[in-house]
Amino acid sequence: MKRGLAVVNDMKVDASALFAKDLLALCQFTEDKVQERLNLLNELPLAMGGDARHMLVQNPQLFMSINRQAVKSSVRLLLKIGIASKDLASLFVSFPHLAISSESLEAQAKALTSYFSSKDLATMIMEWTKLLSPQLTADEITGRMEVVEALFGKDRAAKEVVAYGGSFFSRPFNLIRARLMYLKHLKVNTAKITLQQIIKARDDVFVTEMCGQKSTEEFRSFAKKLLASPSKAR
Repeated sequence: MKRGLAVVNDMKVDASALFAKDLLALCQFTEDKVQERLNLLNELPLAMGGDARHMLVQNPQLFMSINRQAVKSSVRLLLKIGIASKDLASLFVSFPHLAISSESLEAQAKALTSYFSSKDLATMIMEWTKLLSPQLTADEITGRMEVVEALFGKDRAAKEVVAYGGSFFSRPFNLIRARLMYLKHLKVNTAKITLQQIIKARDDVFVTEMCGQKSTEEFRSFAKKLLASPSKAR
């Protein structure tokens, strides 16, 4: 234990915080193991400095799971989809799983790049804090975008999502899906309707102004039947 305390104290990390969080991890620390991971996060284009030590304090076991191949793969993927080198460190702090495995990022990147330009995608990732969360699967991204495409068409779908903002991928999707599919079912002309208007309108405004004077009860009946059917877009 003394060895572990000495290692983190020498790096100006709050050893007492680590002690409270994970005694077992602290007892297993060696200077070589900890420094290896700090060095890894401070090389490549990351230059994380104090942020790397912050990751160590926040989750010591996770920090000790960092591996070189995952970091390299994640960095390569993030640069490929348009993230600037100067922004990499903040993403690794927000999403430390990127330093442990790149599998979820690979799937997310493949799904996202099939719908969005590099310019839009880089902005989205930096501004929408949950877009790289491992809980947002590639299937969910694809499922949500397929529903938007069904209503707006492929060319307009991505523009509508970018204009709407990040909560499109983080908020529960069932009711959004119901509204989009109801308009599709009614063959409503969406030329002058935006995704934001559809999602944010009250039920009564949605049905009277966008659905051609249909009743709220009709929409809710449709939604109930639709939501009872299986879908990968939740």
